[in-house]
Amino acid sequence: MLARLTGKSGGVDDLRIAEYPGPLGIHDADTIAGNIAAVLVDQVVAGLTTGTTHARSPAGTGDAERIVFSGTFDAINAHFRARDWSDGLPIVPPTPQRVEQFLRCAAVAPDQEIAVLPSANLRATARNIAANAVMAGCVPAHMPILIAAARALGDERCSLNNLGSSSGIIPFVLVNGPIARQLGIHAGGQLVSRYPNTAIGRAIGLIVRNIAGFRPGASYMGTFGYPLAFALAEPDDSPWPAFHAECGFAVDASAVTIGVTTVIVAAFSLVSGLAHSRTPTDEALRSGARSAAPAFVRPSGCVTTSRTIGRTGSTPSSSSSIDPNPSCITSG
Repeated sequence: MLARLTGKSGGVDDLRIAEYPGPLGIHDADTIAGNIAAVLVDQVVAGLTTGTTHARSPAGTGDAERIVFSGTFDAINAHFRARDWSDGLPIVPPTPQRVEQFLRCAAVAPDQEIAVLPSANLRATARNIAANAVMAGCVPAHMPILIAAARALGDERCSLNNLGSSSGIIPFVLVNGPIARQLGIHAGGQLVSRYPNTAIGRAIGLIVRNIAGFRPGASYMGTFGYPLAFALAEPDDSPWPAFHAECGFAVDASAVTIGVTTVIVAAFSLVSGLAHSRTPTDEALRSGARSAAPAFVRPSGCVTTSRTIGRTGSTPSSSSSIDPNPSCITSG
């Protein structure tokens, strides 16, 4: 199923698949060679030589303003859980009035395409980003961060379509610059468990679920499941250069970086390369990742794409600038 969803995310609805019989990781070389000869070769030949009526699927959004349900708080939450639109925890109902409040802080048109997110191949717009932000418990002032993060998720260097592996890959958001201080994003102790880091991270998780289409047990196949995604900031008094400055942003610019960590049994480890202490090994891994092919990198925490949300400063290639709404930030 994951292979078919990956093909669909690239616009190929009828991807031909050659499926290896059995657990490849524990088969010896002779068994693998035998299975390739007896099973895979014929499947590969058939896939390459059989005609197809393939037509590329366009990215879609659906009816963005349609009311999907009306009812009490409990009934709305039950409806969203039943359709796998929530992470299982109570949500704030994304009413049109609440979504409109968030859109006032978006600085882009409500239905403007921000990115196309695999594997569902859906357009992320300010409107559906706002709906997920409301659900997560964010405030309108968080919209510039979430829009910038959605752009980073949609960058092909992020390899979002590989998020569904059994490793249990969880996205996180690193926020640098003045906006981190203005919005009170924590950089000290217990940072991933304190508001607003929790709400912003949860919103990213819901965007990955509802726009990118990663649903546990269908296309999100982490063996042990997933804790909530999270957000964090770097401390201003760090003895090392700010991460966004190392990526080419001006020191006084506000920037968002998407990274990943993985689930190990029932816990996850915060990447040391983005925390307070950085060892020589971490620095070497960070340096190596910048020259490697674009991909999520673990365990060093180096990431491959950033999106600026400030007015000033040069940005890495394929980055874009977004002006935060000052009135929304001060009210946040």
